[in-house]
Amino acid sequence: AEAKPESKSVSTDEMEIREGLGYVRGSDVPYTGKVSKLYESGQKELELNVKDGKYDGLVVWWHQNGQKKSEENWKDGKMTYEKFWNSKGEKVDSKEEAE
Repeated sequence: AEAKPESKSVSTDEMEIREGLGYVRGSDVPYTGKVSKLYESGQKELELNVKDGKYDGLVVWWHQNGQKKSEENWKDGKMTYEKFWNSKGEKVDSKEEAE
C-alpha cells in the first residue's frame, strides 16, 4: 500500500483569500488541508479544513480559556449547521451570546 501524503497544516497568517477561495500566499493553487490560528498564549483559537480553497467539514473556534466557542460544518461550500458555547462551556443560541 502506498503511504498517504501527510495532511498539511498552515496558519491563518500564511493564507490569503482571492475571489472567495483560500490560497497559501504565493501559491496559484487553491489550498487543501488544515488551517489553524493560535492565541498569543499558544492556546488554539481556530481550526478548520479547506478543500480546493473552500471550507470543508468542521470549523471550530475556542475561547481563550480552552472552552469550545463555536462549531460549524461545511459541505460543498455551504454551512450545514452551527453551534455555540459561552466561555463556561454552556450551549448558547447565538454567536453574540458566545462572545
